[in-house]
Amino acid sequence: MKLSTATVLYPALYNCPTIVGGKELAPPWYESSSYTRQSRIMAESQSKGVVNVGTRKSPLALAQTQIVVDALKKNFPDHEFNIHSMTTTGDRDQNTALYNFGGKGLWTSQLEEKLVNKELDIVVHSLKDMPTVLPEGCVLGCVTSREDPRDTLVIKKELQDKHGWKTLADLPDGSIIGTSSVRRIAQLIRRYPTLKFKDHRGNIQTRLRKLEEDPDLTGIILAAAGLQRMDLGDHITQFLESDNGGILHAVGQGALGVECRADDEEPSEHL
Repeated sequence: MKLSTATVLYPALYNCPTIVGGKELAPPWYESSSYTRQSRIMAESQSKGVVNVGTRKSPLALAQTQIVVDALKKNFPDHEFNIHSMTTTGDRDQNTALYNFGGKGLWTSQLEEKLVNKELDIVVHSLKDMPTVLPEGCVLGCVTSREDPRDTLVIKKELQDKHGWKTLADLPDGSIIGTSSVRRIAQLIRRYPTLKFKDHRGNIQTRLRKLEEDPDLTGIILAAAGLQRMDLGDHITQFLESDNGGILHAVGQGALGVECRADDEEPSEHL
């Protein structure tokens, strides 16, 4: 994977005389904490060839970011890539149904604020989580190769062993499936009108644990890409392809999007 040298390595640093000229030339407001922190990050990036990469704190997000960083290191071996993780609104609030938040910036907006403020140079997202219209000053710099885009069914292990259930068609009327996705529910209820659905959120490990602990749940719906990237593919009981009783996956599902600033130097290469 190749990333634009300019996009990654040349955030807009050159309009900051306090960095170029040294602290003794800095105006009085330089010592404000937020400005100083931002300036030090930028100065480090410029002087040491450091690229600050933003991501969410979930295990999957960190694993996906490492995929991008490993690929960048192959193309830019002389540069250091530092991963900065943070907990977003979507990570903190595990109780509110996703459709009540309105909009797709739930996992991206706070990272984008740091990107625009030049505290980060690039941000790695699951492409399907990104809004179709990005904030002013941000662009989608590149998209990685796509992992398996399909959705999957994971049935509770106890029920698999007891009844041999492996697919949605095997499940009895009234079975409860855990998912927070309106897209998934709308398609599944059309194909399987006797199924019931329960809001189900959290990172992959949390959702798998909740499946086994919640007596109401028969199974849950998860993206294949996330399970496979976390080496948890053995939990999959059915791949939900649209031509075998499954559903259509989300746009961009399985791919990673690398977001950068629009005002960076003109890029020469892309992923």
